[in-house]
Amino acid sequence: MSDILECVVLLKDIADFDEMNAAYKAAFTDGIFPARVAYQATLAGTAAVEIKCTGDVSQYYNEVAKSPSS
Repeated sequence: MSDILECVVLLKDIADFDEMNAAYKAAFTDGIFPARVAYQATLAGTAAVEIKCTGDVSQYYNEVAKSPSS
């Protein structure tokens, strides 16, 4: 979770923000929270929340580049 830089949260009902925020805080146990925006939106089906996160995966690409090819 420490590689996550930003999250976009879409809520079916913005009144659910406090409940979502508590779950969000619980997910980032190191106490470092990525940048976040939250919007009320019409979601598909019965979804109440949708979260899109962007992370930094550059360290994983560097590890792959250093590994011997098969």
